[in-house]
Amino acid sequence: MILNIKENHKVIPHFQNILDIHKSNLHIALLTPFNPMFAGGYPMALLFAPREKHDNQMIKKGFYSDYDVYFSDQESYEGALNTLKDPSKIIPPDNIIETDNATTFCFPCADTITGYPLQIQLVKKIISPPKEILKTFDFINCAVGFSPTDESLYMHKEVFKYHNCRELEILDPWMLNQVTEETKNNVVIQISRFRKYCERWDYTLGSKAFWKLIEVYNKYPKLKTERGIVITAEGQHAYSGVRYLVEANTNIWGAMLSLLNIHPEWKNFKDSHGYLVPEANDSFVSGSEILQDDIPF
Repeated sequence: MILNIKENHKVIPHFQNILDIHKSNLHIALLTPFNPMFAGGYPMALLFAPREKHDNQMIKKGFYSDYDVYFSDQESYEGALNTLKDPSKIIPPDNIIETDNATTFCFPCADTITGYPLQIQLVKKIISPPKEILKTFDFINCAVGFSPTDESLYMHKEVFKYHNCRELEILDPWMLNQVTEETKNNVVIQISRFRKYCERWDYTLGSKAFWKLIEVYNKYPKLKTERGIVITAEGQHAYSGVRYLVEANTNIWGAMLSLLNIHPEWKNFKDSHGYLVPEANDSFVSGSEILQDDIPF
């Protein structure tokens, strides 16, 4: 299911460019001795995102905003943690955010690859070998990891299939498989990720993704956000720019309608609840508190 691809396999023609880009960011390159795996948005961008015309070591904005870093053992995680805290090695972070899932370092400098403010998230909730980590991801499309230590890419065997046909397909959306009253807030985050990746990469929903959303909707048709949610999709497509997904205290399903009703299987679904109606407001409301997604996928 999860493949390990190196440059000498001759599968990815721009493999050297991927290595060069990663080495150009001194902050993330410092983590290489700890055998990290960068997963999610960043390696997806290394693999698929366009580069800036004036500098092919800069990825166009909008395809990822921070770095999710995973480790195979606790000792490696702690070594990386101490390195990013060491002011003798790098510009120190001006903020460190601790959650049950991860430790996030916010640095007072721009990312040399994207130009965004630099944020590195060390995931502590899941510590396992790369292939085991990627098996837990919610989408096949996002099941991509980059290991700078052994200079290899890990990916689901169907990553290219779904990216090329521009469909977002589920792998293991475990949060949606065990929805409870206690986990509903996290489920809102998971659901918003469907639209986030569809807009960022110009995807439509795969068949399993479509019916998974319908399944959750039928069980929980009233899923309100506690805070507003924004997404960034600055690729070269119709959804370019920062986009306000949904206001605080709003049913999330209104924001999902535009993904669901264009799916070929929409005609086979009858909305018995009546909450799949167009969203009332799709523009950013100044001063709204933004929902932070610190759940590692």
